[in-house]
Amino acid sequence: MTDPALDQPQLEEYDDIDGEVRFPHTNGELYFVADRDSDLYNLRWHWHRRAYARSIRIRIDAPIYTSSGISSEQLDDVLPLAVQLYPGYQETIYGVEGVIVSKRIFAPLDSYYDRSLLWMMEAQAEGDRLIQIRVEIDWGEPLDQRMVDGLLVVQKDPGEASGAHGQRNAESTRVFGAAEGRPDLVDFPSASQAHLIYHVLVAGQVDLPLILALSDVGEQVAWNGFLVQRDISRAFKRSRNSWHDITHRGRLWSPDAATTHAVQQAKIGAVQKLARFRSGFAPADRAIESVPGLIDLFDTFAPLHSRNMLDTLRRVAERTGGALPRRLPVLPRGPVDVPDGDIPFAAAAYLGALHTHLQRLPDHEWLSTHQQALTTAANELAAYCRTSSSPTVSDASRRGLTSAAALARLLNQTDDAAKWAGAATRLGNTEDASLSDQPSPNATSIWNLLGITTANGELTIHRQWPSHWDWWALIQLPYRAQAEEDTVSLLWDGDTLHTTRPVAFDGPVTVQNQVQPFGSDEHSFNLRFRLGTDLFVPTFLQST
Repeated sequence: MTDPALDQPQLEEYDDIDGEVRFPHTNGELYFVADRDSDLYNLRWHWHRRAYARSIRIRIDAPIYTSSGISSEQLDDVLPLAVQLYPGYQETIYGVEGVIVSKRIFAPLDSYYDRSLLWMMEAQAEGDRLIQIRVEIDWGEPLDQRMVDGLLVVQKDPGEASGAHGQRNAESTRVFGAAEGRPDLVDFPSASQAHLIYHVLVAGQVDLPLILALSDVGEQVAWNGFLVQRDISRAFKRSRNSWHDITHRGRLWSPDAATTHAVQQAKIGAVQKLARFRSGFAPADRAIESVPGLIDLFDTFAPLHSRNMLDTLRRVAERTGGALPRRLPVLPRGPVDVPDGDIPFAAAAYLGALHTHLQRLPDHEWLSTHQQALTTAANELAAYCRTSSSPTVSDASRRGLTSAAALARLLNQTDDAAKWAGAATRLGNTEDASLSDQPSPNATSIWNLLGITTANGELTIHRQWPSHWDWWALIQLPYRAQAEEDTVSLLWDGDTLHTTRPVAFDGPVTVQNQVQPFGSDEHSFNLRFRLGTDLFVPTFLQST
């Protein structure tokens, strides 16, 4: 049976995880994977389209400390015991008699400098114990490496030193080290490798945070990024709060725990598939046809990201005169290669996603910023479809022109709306009015699972959920009413739909001042819902 708890970490025994398994992590700026030791591999920066490190491995030892110094012999092996996986970070727990060490790795989200990676290592000991931290870095290419004030500064093609601190601009810069304290030993086995050793005397509880800051403009920016992240607890708290918002807004609860987890993982997956390029926010694979699916998910918890992606498509359409490519450019300027065959599919993705998003969260002022891109993309599409008889092209063109006509009506472009609707009709479309009821592209989308459709921000709940569900709840779904951003929470108890905002439903509806879950956190699970002054106690399906 799947555990219905959503806020508890995925806990795995260390030995149950294959050593080749990798867990992906991203914050929109940086991407990397980590293994069961919470060691980093394949660090990439979307903005710069470059690998910044092949691997950063951190080893933990417990050497003997005597009056003669630190022995090279081990008192005990510090063994990895378990791995905990959370949204946004992972943690490996190590142990030896009298000592527990946890190692967390994460890319900070919504921190003061997201172009960084952070490691939080916490050690607890009975009595005084010495812990040795060995850092083994493989940058993946020869680089200029030097130590400055106890920190490792690594650059590609550095220029001449200048200024009071002798800093150098370079094609890329990395600053790595501990927030407090210097390494006791430093070695550069090659121009692409660095080894650093730190020693920590543990008396009670001790932290050793490590920071890697990146820059593509100069050394000073990387230093600033490192310094602003020195309060690593603050960065960790901000990151956790951001991930809390991601997982709790638009959260589905249902009696089917497996479905509930799948919906949650789809949201987390959407965040991992979003990247910020120089041209703006876009799918990490840069495929324009990935945009509708991502917007379908982001509309349930972070519609700002939906608009960021649509704004990227708008700027590209303005650059190309409406001819959108299926693979989005990474640079904000310069020519864009648009093969003719891309036009109908790319236009359908942009126009359809724009219309669907605005049906859910209407904003006439923001739509007006897309007027030029909408007009040129629809005209380009209408011209293209007159020259092609392919069924797949006709279907994509029909969908795109239908969306364009609906958007034109919202902008009072009546002539354009009639022209594009007529072109869509000639391609076989007769269902223009039902465009907002088209199914979502995501199998785990709450729009599909619950039968939620929207028209001008008004929600209609259809009885589309599985017949064996005797309750469900949807908490803090983004909602826009009277030009104000808001959320709506819903709970169906098997008979009555309880809601915090008026909705259309073919059954009893009760408007409540709150639909609030409680009793679910990282440490315990006993889910309940407050419905105004009443209490709803859910049950979960048992596996057979």
